[in-house]
Amino acid sequence: MKTTIINIVDRVIARQHVCFYTTQVTDNPLTHIRLMEIVEVTYPHPESPEVATIKIIETQDLGVHPKTSMIGSSGVVLEAIQNLTKNSFAK
Repeated sequence: MKTTIINIVDRVIARQHVCFYTTQVTDNPLTHIRLMEIVEVTYPHPESPEVATIKIIETQDLGVHPKTSMIGSSGVVLEAIQNLTKNSFAK
């Protein structure tokens, strides 16, 4: 597989949500959760912006949330599903 580095323009054409996932917080893992989002971002191609585009998968940190908040509790449910599916595929 060949890797090519392209200097893309900062102008975003489209942004599409792919999925959410959670990671553990090192400071307070029992009370807080970090929510992450995977996004497919479309940029214009630098050599032919009218015709071609470049799609890049980016990870965005949506922050650390208390597990008792609305976003944090949704993250706890997501984390449980992640762990359940991870364990079911490990067999």
